[in-house]
Amino acid sequence: VPPDAPVYYALAVRDVRLAPQVWDLDTHEAKLQRAALLKDEGNALFKGGKTSRAVKKYQAAMSFVETEYELTEAEKEAQKPVKTSLHLNLAACGVKAGMWVSVVDNCEEALRLQPGHTKALLRRGKAHVGLEMWRDAQLDFEAVLATEGSAEIPDAKRELARLKQKMRQQDQKERGAFQGLFDKIRVAEAEPQEPAAAEPPQAEAPVSCCSAGTCGGTK
Repeated sequence: VPPDAPVYYALAVRDVRLAPQVWDLDTHEAKLQRAALLKDEGNALFKGGKTSRAVKKYQAAMSFVETEYELTEAEKEAQKPVKTSLHLNLAACGVKAGMWVSVVDNCEEALRLQPGHTKALLRRGKAHVGLEMWRDAQLDFEAVLATEGSAEIPDAKRELARLKQKMRQQDQKERGAFQGLFDKIRVAEAEPQEPAAAEPPQAEAPVSCCSAGTCGGTK
């Protein structure tokens, strides 16, 4: 074959294997394993900065554990940690993208599954800050600080300190706005008021003599 001659290849597809779907798996254990695998793939994408692709992996994983139909109580309990983790991971993606409503929704689902989960409280607090729901954010951060031995306590302290600084700045801004309004009112009240101009007297309308029984015109 000459050095610069084009080379052509013929490829033949001999087998196509599609990723298993929910209906392809018969057992609860198989669905849990598939969800865990997809979650791990999503984590790798998230760490690589591919947030949107990570979201798709987490959502695909959720499809294997979102239903509780015909599950035993033991099976429901077994899938709670996986579902909680997926909601928290979706919340982390939302924090990165600034999708605060989605963050709140996913954190509340995680808290429904595992009440008091500090990571869910911390991320929901960040979302509340983004939504300028500062009182709710403060309650979330303080709830994290009220726990013992939580790994999220240092982050919660930093977030709460930033939040209080924002609240002080907003309070000063509002006080300045009200002070400016009151100053304008005081200046307006102190200015002398000019008396209202007197209205000129109204000329009397001529009386017709016909109304008095005569016809000599007006007088």
